[in-house]
Amino acid sequence: MNIINVPGATAYLDTDYEAKAKYAIEAIKTHDMVLIHIEAPDEASHEGSIHEKIRAIENIDKKIIGPVYDALKEYSEFRILVLPDHYTPIRTKTHTSEPVPFTIYGFDSSKKSNLSFTELNAEQTGLKVKKGYKLMNHFIEGDIL
Repeated sequence: MNIINVPGATAYLDTDYEAKAKYAIEAIKTHDMVLIHIEAPDEASHEGSIHEKIRAIENIDKKIIGPVYDALKEYSEFRILVLPDHYTPIRTKTHTSEPVPFTIYGFDSSKKSNLSFTELNAEQTGLKVKKGYKLMNHFIEGDIL
């Protein structure tokens, strides 16, 4: 694995989302897998700021997931996995151990949903993966959960 130093990546609310996407899109050209970690929603939760958490999630969607997804479409085979690394509720301002929601999409996705990507919708699916490495196996192999 290679660590890519992204100018403007601060691990805080002011991180440069566009730069993270740009560097990830470049890395896709030479790497089989790229992981983008964005700390901003977690930091907003630690501060108890719902406004900043929403803003961070909107920035991730618009400035990272959208551009990366658009770039991936030029490849015949790809998958994308989106998830938080842990829960950090605004009310507690600290990490908790609830299962996190996730979504996987790829060229070979046959199961589609019109649901929004929310904690409530994830909970309603009843789908839980107790061990993270098993989720990664499903992601890499393209197994339907």
